[in-house]
Amino acid sequence: MAKRLFLSYAREDAGLVEEIRAALEGAGHDAWVDEAGIKGGDRWRAVIVAAIEEADEFVLVLSTHSVASKNVLAEAQIASEQQTPIVPIRLDDAEITGGLRYTLVGLQIIDMHTDATSGLEALLVALGTTPEPTPVESQPPVPARPWWAWVAGGVAVASVAVLVFVLLNSPSIPTTSTL
Repeated sequence: MAKRLFLSYAREDAGLVEEIRAALEGAGHDAWVDEAGIKGGDRWRAVIVAAIEEADEFVLVLSTHSVASKNVLAEAQIASEQQTPIVPIRLDDAEITGGLRYTLVGLQIIDMHTDATSGLEALLVALGTTPEPTPVESQPPVPARPWWAWVAGGVAVASVAVLVFVLLNSPSIPTTSTL
């Protein structure tokens, strides 16, 4: 089911957030980011508050930059007050402290720091979206052998075993060196 998502992040992480946004929109979600959602002359704080209020879920992008951002903290607090579900994702090993820690206590954080692909898949699952399966290089299927091929192979192995047994257990045949 497609959801309206609010992505909260620090400006320094905009490149990575754009990739996440594109993946979320590719999965059918409407992912709101300030760069695209605020136009010239808009009262940006009011637009951000309205976008958080309209969101089905709040995706909080955690990084060393965002945990230090007063705007990210304010957005997370608004989402919490609105009881908008918060889905935190971690881009690096930033320490979460203060008001942000209070807002996130008890929430499972999705790790995109160690494995971005698995993290993105986990994010899609958390949002109720089935991620596209990761393509795996596979060998062409081996055709099944008919029953008679197995029997013929068994007979051949048994015949070789009998021949070896007979040759090893038979008296040696004298050879003539002169004719």
